[in-house]
Amino acid sequence: MPDTRHYDLPSDWGAENWAVLASLIETCKLHGVNPEAYLADVMTKLVANWPNARLGELTPWAWACSSRHPNRCLTPHLNRKINRKSGLS
Repeated sequence: MPDTRHYDLPSDWGAENWAVLASLIETCKLHGVNPEAYLADVMTKLVANWPNARLGELTPWAWACSSRHPNRCLTPHLNRKINRKSGLS
């Protein structure tokens, strides 16, 4: 009986895509985000021409924050500026 616990990836390209997707799913889980809801929302935004300058808002950690506290979340570049001013960086 063949071993069915592994995924047969016929190319390096397919393996790289699978690794990216698996990493994204696990990152969602680490940040308490439902991966299915996250991917559906992000894909919808990307198809609707989400601006390149705001791609950082679509990371799992930023998405989690904005879905929980839409008026209190800062984008990562703003966090770095605040940390430099306060000496916390």
